[in-house]
Amino acid sequence: MSMTPQDLARRAARTAITLDSIAGGSYPPFIFTPPVVTSIAPTSAAIGSAPVTVTVTGSGFLPYSTVYFNNGPEATTFVDETELTIEVDPSSASFPGTYPVHVQNATLKSNAEDFDFTGAARTLTVVAPYVTGDAMSVDATISGDLGGNPGQMNWGDASGPEAFAGPLPVTVRHTYASNGDFPVFANDSVGITSPTITVVIPNPTPLAAEPESEPTEGGGGAASAPAKRRKPAP
Repeated sequence: MSMTPQDLARRAARTAITLDSIAGGSYPPFIFTPPVVTSIAPTSAAIGSAPVTVTVTGSGFLPYSTVYFNNGPEATTFVDETELTIEVDPSSASFPGTYPVHVQNATLKSNAEDFDFTGAARTLTVVAPYVTGDAMSVDATISGDLGGNPGQMNWGDASGPEAFAGPLPVTVRHTYASNGDFPVFANDSVGITSPTITVVIPNPTPLAAEPESEPTEGGGGAASAPAKRRKPAP
């Protein structure tokens, strides 16, 4: 949003302070005027792209002026009273949208200009098949875009979150200590969360019972071999 000279004059009149009114002396008036932003360049960047230098052009900038991006202070380079620069990292953006950019000289705040993050929102997905031959373990593969942020796997049990890092895809193995249904999802440090999947760890399969031996006539247990008959003495 740009301001007309009339707007600036009205704002300056509201914030005018004279040393005469403070000290009762005869001094020329000091006017504390908020900075004015007339434009920014560039005005947009694609989510996930390389960092860009945003140039803020206007008037009333001071060596201690600070550029605010989406209402957060940024490391600001003072070029002169009409130009400031900041670095914006689109790879850390999560969602497309419009973000205000303004300048502050201490408590005096300028008007704002809009900066747009364009493109699709970052996403994360998780698949977690069982480990072959081990029904208590899964190999979770995380795909998507971390945007340079740290990530963590949430296994749904008492083990707590497990950190992981990109680039994606990456596979993380987890072994459960008990059976049950466990909600599993991944997220990054700025709130991008995958859909939750349910990992089902079944009860252990009981061992098959060994067949019992058949009882013999006259008593239980296995049958014994017949005794050999002794020959009579000559």
